[in-house]
Amino acid sequence: VHRYSGFLSDITLEKAQQLVLKDLAYRDPLTRAENRRSFMEKTQAELARIKRGGAEASVIMLDIDFFKNVNDTYGHDVGDDLIRHMSVRLRTLLRACDFIARIGSDEFFVLAEVEQSAKALHLADKIASLLHNPFTLEDGMVQVSASVGTTLYQAEVHRDASTFITSAERAMQVQKQKHKQLSAGNGSRVAPA
Repeated sequence: VHRYSGFLSDITLEKAQQLVLKDLAYRDPLTRAENRRSFMEKTQAELARIKRGGAEASVIMLDIDFFKNVNDTYGHDVGDDLIRHMSVRLRTLLRACDFIARIGSDEFFVLAEVEQSAKALHLADKIASLLHNPFTLEDGMVQVSASVGTTLYQAEVHRDASTFITSAERAMQVQKQKHKQLSAGNGSRVAPA
C-alpha cells in the first residue's frame, strides 16, 4: 500500500462528558452515594449471584425520624449537612462489600452480604445506634433518631429486587409508626421483615 487516507479525532472530551453523565445518572449529588437506579441494578445483580450459589444478602432501609422538623427548625442547609454527615457515618460502619444508596430526602438503603437473619439484625442495630449519636454540624449539634428495617433475602418470598427492597421498606415503616406513636423521636430500634 503506497497511499491511504483516514480521519483522526480526539474523543477525550466526549469520553469525559460520558463519565459525567454516568455519574449524574447513578450518584446522588448531595452525598455522592449511589442513587435508587444504581441500587436497583446492584441489587438485581446480587440476587443473580445468590441464585448461582453465592452468599446471602440483606437489605436495610433507614429513614430519619421527624426530618421535616430538622429542616423547619434549622433550615434546609442544616438538613443537607445532616444528610451528608449521615452518609459519611454510614460508610465508616459498612464493609467494602456492602453497598449504600440515598434513595430519597432522608432515606438510605444498604445492601449487605450477610448469611443469617441475626447478623442482618445486628448490623441494622449497629446502624441505628451509630445514627442516634449527636451530629456535630457547622451550625451546632443535632440529635436525631432513625427508623431502620431489614430483610434477609429468601428466594421463595422475593421474586426480584423490587420485592426484596419492598420487604425492607415495610419493616422500616413498622418502626416509623412506632416512633410516631411515641412522638418522642429519641430512640432507634430495628424492625425485621
